[in-house]
Amino acid sequence: MRCRRRRRRDACRGRSAATRAYSVDVPGPESATRRVGVALAAILLFSMGGFPSDPAGATSAGGLVQPDGPAGCISDTGSGGACTAGVALRQPLSVAVSPDGENAYATSNADHAVLVFDRDPATGALNQEAGTDGCISDTGSDGRCAVGRGLDGARSVVVSPDGANVYAVGYRDDAVVVFDRDPSSGALTQKAGASGCVSDDGADGCTDGVALQGAHAVTLSPDGTSLYVAAYGRGAVAVFDRDGATGVLTQKTGAAGCLAGPGAEGCSMAPALGAAAGITVSPDGASVYVASAGPDA
Repeated sequence: MRCRRRRRRDACRGRSAATRAYSVDVPGPESATRRVGVALAAILLFSMGGFPSDPAGATSAGGLVQPDGPAGCISDTGSGGACTAGVALRQPLSVAVSPDGENAYATSNADHAVLVFDRDPATGALNQEAGTDGCISDTGSDGRCAVGRGLDGARSVVVSPDGANVYAVGYRDDAVVVFDRDPSSGALTQKAGASGCVSDDGADGCTDGVALQGAHAVTLSPDGTSLYVAAYGRGAVAVFDRDGATGVLTQKTGAAGCLAGPGAEGCSMAPALGAAAGITVSPDGASVYVASAGPDA
């Protein structure tokens, strides 16, 4: 794992995958009743309400049952046969399902990657795309993944409501990354040039942005016109307009482009935003909620 001297965060301090694992519920089409979780360096599959083979009454509506054997999880090594083996899956931290339910995407903090899976809408089963179609990483992961930019310490991923784009944030690159999504295959391609990422210092050929230090979480408004990034290191929320036709991001100008705590220059003032770690938008698009680890708010 590479660590930047001025950005030495938790992954450079030797924390294990287990201590940084998360569990996440993800939306799918109304007919799909599967959820995908992330925990202990694996992508986990659960069925809501049980599988057809479960004994009658084994689970109640909304209850979760994990399939037995390798069908129940995908890990970087296969976990000794307990899971299906995947690629670039060290320290997965976030997962999202496309609106059509055909694909799932995950981030790998330790492999600096976004992972691409085909999803069976009938069973919820995941299969990672073959070869370099299965992942895009900051380094190419020794030829196992396609090469991307702005993905060092990939933390969070989201799919646009129209299914046309996928966005991820790189914690140690202080960046939000923009991918085009092929609706027929689910394959991802990072946009070329400056349109492919926005970073706090414009490095790696990205557009220069503000208030993105330690980009930790990303979310979109329900109408797909706005994107928000919670920046843990900056204690801020960065605000972007999204072009519905191209998926390109443009940070709002001036103080409208970010909210931050005391001492923030150029941003709108917002108290208790230290170490902004999580962010979500209400279903009606009227409110944005941020979890701030610094002031426990």
